[in-house]
Amino acid sequence: MVQLVKIADWTESKRGSVIFVHGLGGHPYDTWRQSAEDDAFWPLWLAQDLEGLSVYSLSYAAPPSNWLGTSMSLQERAVNVLALLLSDEALIDAPISFVCHSLGGLVVKQVLREADDQSDRQKEAGRFLDNVNGVVFLATPHTGSAHATLLDIFRLVFWPSKATKDQVNHSPVLRKLNVWFRNWSADRKMKHLVFYETQDTAAGTIVNPSSSDPGLAGVVAVPIDADHTEICKISNREALVYQLTYQFVADTLTKPRTNKRSGKQAARRKDKLSKNDLPEIKVRQNPNITPILVRLAVLLAIGFVAFKGIGSIFWPSGSSGSVERLPSETPGINIPGTVTQTGTGNVIGSGNRLRLERSKTKSTPDPKPTPER
Repeated sequence: MVQLVKIADWTESKRGSVIFVHGLGGHPYDTWRQSAEDDAFWPLWLAQDLEGLSVYSLSYAAPPSNWLGTSMSLQERAVNVLALLLSDEALIDAPISFVCHSLGGLVVKQVLREADDQSDRQKEAGRFLDNVNGVVFLATPHTGSAHATLLDIFRLVFWPSKATKDQVNHSPVLRKLNVWFRNWSADRKMKHLVFYETQDTAAGTIVNPSSSDPGLAGVVAVPIDADHTEICKISNREALVYQLTYQFVADTLTKPRTNKRSGKQAARRKDKLSKNDLPEIKVRQNPNITPILVRLAVLLAIGFVAFKGIGSIFWPSGSSGSVERLPSETPGINIPGTVTQTGTGNVIGSGNRLRLERSKTKSTPDPKPTPER
């Protein structure tokens, strides 16, 4: 279920909003901090450091695999999120900026495109677009990810979700979306800030530098000493990501209102930060048992057939891999595929296995010698 959580805002001045958007398999809180017990929750820092700023975090289902749950496609999620954002009047009438990690950047670009398509027939969509001033991208795969491609290749086992399949390398959908965003944002003179990862996770580099850079005019992507999951977890206010994001968001806000007589900021004494209690959000979905059982049955059937096929190569039918020894009193030489006559029976050769076939004819005893007279 999609949900917009307000983390903090100010009681009097309303100078703008920033919305944090997590990525694939992310969480509206945990994506932006090391642990639930960690005080280093930098979305809250922005609200504390920038008077008049309202801070939100978007929650939506984006499991990497259908084994863990289901997700919407990129286009479906954009329509879903846009409807939620347009329902909040506070987001329509004040400057908005987005801070996005990984898939979150793709979702925001698609939301803006959907709003642009709807702006001709829905005035709220047009007002929303007029207030969007900038986007911060943290390791967003603008042209796809090799890991998503790998999961899609082995889809029978990994069963990638729609959200994962939307991020395959060199996707025509992503390429078309990125070209549109370049032109659209340039016409609107939007501001952008781009970061990319330089360290590997246990699975390697998730989004390479070329995919992290959307190729926006006048924007230089900034490398960060972190991997894909750590690039969005800030430990202190001196971190480069926080410093640059703070300045970026500050530049998008409206100027504080001032008292005409005194020249001082109006209602400064009364204005206080309101920190909201974060509701518990369960991202993991209850599994859909029926398709999972069907998938498991198919995998087991394929595994059984594959095992039998491999077994027939190494252990052909009728072969035990050993040779039975012939009795020592049985002469003859075994030739595979031939029959050798012996005094006690037939020795039959077939591949690597020898068996002794006793003669079905009853042997007659030697006549006793006739005594001489």
